[in-house]
Amino acid sequence: MENEKLARLIAIEDEGIENLKYIEKELEGTFDIQTLKMNQDVDEENLRSLFDGIEILFTLYNSDDKDVLNIARAIEAMSSPRRILTISIDTSEKQEVGNINETKSSSSPSLNSGSNAGSNFNSKSNAAEDESKKEAEGEEVQFGREIAIQTSKLPKFAKIMKMMADSLSMECLINIDITDLREVIAGEKGIKYSYNEFSMETFDIDLASREIEESIESQGSEFLGKSNVILLEGEIELSQLNDFITKITQSEGDPAWSIFSFNEAHDTQNRLKVTFIQN
Repeated sequence: MENEKLARLIAIEDEGIENLKYIEKELEGTFDIQTLKMNQDVDEENLRSLFDGIEILFTLYNSDDKDVLNIARAIEAMSSPRRILTISIDTSEKQEVGNINETKSSSSPSLNSGSNAGSNFNSKSNAAEDESKKEAEGEEVQFGREIAIQTSKLPKFAKIMKMMADSLSMECLINIDITDLREVIAGEKGIKYSYNEFSMETFDIDLASREIEESIESQGSEFLGKSNVILLEGEIELSQLNDFITKITQSEGDPAWSIFSFNEAHDTQNRLKVTFIQN
């Protein structure tokens, strides 16, 4: 699928640029990829162009160098007024990374066009309305997120990045809005995420949902449990898709809302790709 390149990645300084080798191939064709060095002359027009035409901006850097960290945070600060979701990927080994396997509630899921997905595949949430309400009440709306990732895990995280960008495309069969991703991802509270692939020849909903639950990684220690997003790519019957989404959401408690996208790709070698993100 050809994408509109709604996402951009900026690799900052030597280590960020060096780490492109782990993710560049995965993102080619979907992302606009830029590099930035501190000794580089960047005029105002070129600086503004970093934010043009995109919905998501990723930065890749190592915060061991505080000057590099300041650049990454300056980019995030400049992107916020443009309402761009900015995800800062820090590969410093000093940052905390970890896995989570908490006891989950078994209560029924509350899916917005998910539990009723068999009859309503619009896949729209109230995130945009909630965001507008926050702004009207003078509450700060956040557009950024910092994530610490070990270099060895960058290739897998690149798959999540690509699926996030694809989920916004008009070419995605069931796409979502950028406000939905911002609602789940942006902010300073904890976040959980996972990426899995399943062969449709042996696909089992219960086994797949359990594998997703066991592979979840986390950032932070305080989780809202308010919302989640499920991004899917591959070939699957819509009725089976509905059951699978319901099972995943059920295993993750009872969020205020859950939303999904489905990219019906035919070049995935009969595999279903699944990204799960929850705040």
